[in-house]
Formats: sequence, C-alpha cells, structure tokens
Amino acid sequence: MYRSTGYVKLRKMSRLLYTLLFYFFMPLILMRLLWMSRKEPLYRYRIRERFGWVSNSELQGDSRSLIWVHAVSAGETNAAATLVRRLTDKGHRVWLTNTTATGRQRVRSLFGDHCLHSFVPYDLPDALSRFFNRVQPSLLILIDTELWPNMIHVAERRGVPVALVNGRISKASHLRYRRIQALVKPMLGALSLVAVQSAAHRERMLALGAREECVHVTGSIKFDVELPPDLGEGTRLFRRFSQDRPVMLGASTHYGEETALLTAFVAARRACPTLLLVLAPRHPARADAVHAEAAQHGFSCIRRTELEHPQEITTSDVLLVDTIGELLFCYGIANVAFVGGSLARVGGHNPIEALLLKVPVMMGPHLWDIQDIADQLLSAGAMFGVKDANQCAEFARRMLTDNSGRDEVILRAEQIMDANRGALDRTVELLEEVRAEQ
Repeated sequence: MYRSTGYVKLRKMSRLLYTLLFYFFMPLILMRLLWMSRKEPLYRYRIRERFGWVSNSELQGDSRSLIWVHAVSAGETNAAATLVRRLTDKGHRVWLTNTTATGRQRVRSLFGDHCLHSFVPYDLPDALSRFFNRVQPSLLILIDTELWPNMIHVAERRGVPVALVNGRISKASHLRYRRIQALVKPMLGALSLVAVQSAAHRERMLALGAREECVHVTGSIKFDVELPPDLGEGTRLFRRFSQDRPVMLGASTHYGEETALLTAFVAARRACPTLLLVLAPRHPARADAVHAEAAQHGFSCIRRTELEHPQEITTSDVLLVDTIGELLFCYGIANVAFVGGSLARVGGHNPIEALLLKVPVMMGPHLWDIQDIADQLLSAGAMFGVKDANQCAEFARRMLTDNSGRDEVILRAEQIMDANRGALDRTVELLEEVRAEQ
C-alpha cells in the first residue's frame, strides 16, 4: 500500500514538475514563435488560440457530437484528412488542431471553411481547460505520436475518451520514454484506444504502460488516402505549365536536399535534354533561398506564384512551387520524384501520394518517421534508396529512359499499396466502439 501511494505521488509530482517547467520556459517558447514568424508570418496569427482562446460561435445551436482531432503538421494533417471526412460523413462535427503553420495552411487547402480548426493549445492546464470549455469535445483523437501529458489528463478528468490513431513509437523514442516512465505510463494508461501501425509498435506501447485491451494493430491509415476531386483540373494546369516536358520532382524538400537535386539534374539532363526540374520545398517560406541556389547553379528558375500564362515556363530549367496544397498536382505530372526529409535528417515524408499517382520514388536514408512504410517499399523494390546526388541522378536517368524498368517499379508499388489498404476502416470501427462505451 505504501509503495502504491508513493508511486501515485511520484506520478503527480512528475506531471507537476513537467507543468512548472513548461510555464517557466513559456517566454522562450513565445520568443521562438515570434522568431519563426519572421519567415512564416502565420506563426504570429491568432496566438491567443495557443492559450485556448478560440471562438465557439460556430458551435452554437448545433447539437451534434463534436470530435477533436489533433494533427501536428502538414504530414499528419494529410494522414488525418480521410479520417476527418469519414467522421463527417457519419454525422459528427470535427474540430481539427495543428501545431505548425504548414499544418494550419494544409487544413485550409484541404477543407476551406468546411472544417472547424485552430492552433492547438499549449500543454498547460489553464489553456487546455479554456479550450475544453469552449469546444466541449466528446472524443479526442491524436494522430501518430502526439502524446501530451496535460492534454490527456484534462481529457480524462472531464470524462472525454482519448484515442491514438496511426500510432507509432520508434526504438529511440521508446528508450527516451522509459527514462520518464512516471510521466509516460499514466498518460498511455489513460488512452481508451491505441491503434498502431505494426506489432512492433504495439509491444513498445504495452511496455510503456498502455492497457493491453486497448492496443490494436490496424496498419497505417496513410495507405487509405483519397485523391481530391480537383486533382484532374490541377494536374492539367501544371501540365500546361510544364509544356508536356518530362519532369523530375523534388517533393517536400528541406535545406541541403535542393543542392543534391540541382546537381543530379545536371547529370539527368544528359540523358533527357528537355527535362524540367520541379522543386516543391516543404516550407514555402524558403522559396527565396531555393531560387537563389538554382541561380547559383546556373539555371533559370520561375516561381509558381509568378506564372500567369503557361507558356512562360517554356525556356525555364526549374519550376519553384512556392505555394501550399499543390504538391499532388506536381506528382500528377512527374516522371520521377525524390521525396524529401530523407537526405536531410528530418525522418522522411510520406511517399504514398506519389506512389498512388504511379510515380517512381527515391528517398534518402533518414526514414525513421515512416520506417514501417519505407521498409516494405524498399525491400520489395517499390522505392529506391539514395545517398547522394550521383545516386539521385542514376535513378532518375533510369526511370526516364527505361520504360519496362519504370513499369516494374510502379507495379511493385501498387502491390504494396493494395496489401496495406483497409487500416482506415478498422480504425473507424474501433473509434465507434469507443464512442459507444461512453
């Protein structure tokens, strides 16, 4: 009994210490937010929302249940989009929150005004209580690895079930979480549903304190992405921009990756002289730097936001996509694509949209954020790993000149995609069970 009481005190003290540290560092957090807003002004937008001051006027007079979905950034928002639509089709209202500016922009491009959304409140008890009072969700859904001690504690205290969807914990994260088990174990133990991507993630969740009856292996909902209705129109526009030239795409690129692609572009053009390089940085705020780098390599570069007439790109070497929400259109015209965050030490962005549009994909070695997906694709020869500009150039050259080899890569990718579909259906069924138990 003594040890049990002592452990409960340790858990409370751990969360209290975490909260005090969060308050202590809040001035630095706000300074960083303002610093980031120098390049991305949206970080200055509605800072009050980050403290739970959200408008609930659109909720008045609507008796439908509301589900809060939290997706940290653009990648998680893309993964959550089909889930949000499925929940909406079932008659639920959805309030979608993001941490980053790119996530917020992605919500706008996906849903416009048809989805309630805001920045997520900081993981502070007063900010969260304020948010809960205004939104009054009946269920909280967290995407991927968005686990916040106070968020889950406040939800539990108010009787709001919490579900982790598309869940994953890497080996490195598992080791880090074990060092703060007094904080992590009650957080995971409070989850009503943990829908994870693989058996390995299930074992790590259980070892850290999740309840066995709540943890289910569903696979990744990223395989169940649905293409938007404006895909055809957008792709036709970008095809006019490209003048039907063969296209090498750098998708969701980060600092340093454009350098490798520009170098690879030089070699790839020897095999395909009319080749157009399309660069779509993960953060459009980097457009000036990417444009300058293309010029340093001696290439003529035109920005997407500068295009008024499709023929303007005829003599350009590089198209710089400095917009949000048009990456799918770029995949629609690509003959080969590099998916970023993988040569840079970011963890790799989702390649599934490219594969769905039958684009051969190459990625770098840093893939921990999509490890389960990447392992399947790489082992099947459905995606190719590259380590430098020379390997990028070689894969691009092969995909541009060897039609049978390109078809084989696409076929293998389709087989992996078909084998992994269905995670969304299983996840929605489990979420409905959680709601039924309220």
